Amino acid sequence: MKKSNKINLKDATILSDKQMKKVNGGSGPNGINLVDPCFARDKIAACKGKMEGDWCCFNFDGTTYYGACVELPSFPIHCTLAS
Repeated sequence: MKKSNKINLKDATILSDKQMKKVNGGSGPNGINLVDPCFARDKIAACKGKMEGDWCCFNFDGTTYYGACVELPSFPIHCTLAS
């Protein structure tokens, strides 16, 4: 039987119900946080350093939007909203 690892709660973040619906990760190898805290203020900033198809989110006018990064020929990589 595999021994379970202890969870370090001192760095825990409380997520809203809306954020929890979008969680598909958690803590990865070496404690890397796979849940984006969503600090981006626009759809271009949301995909900075990401590749097409990566998960993204941005905050605008008090609302958080979630989507995927898309790259178009005449427009920089940006976050397109999930349907």
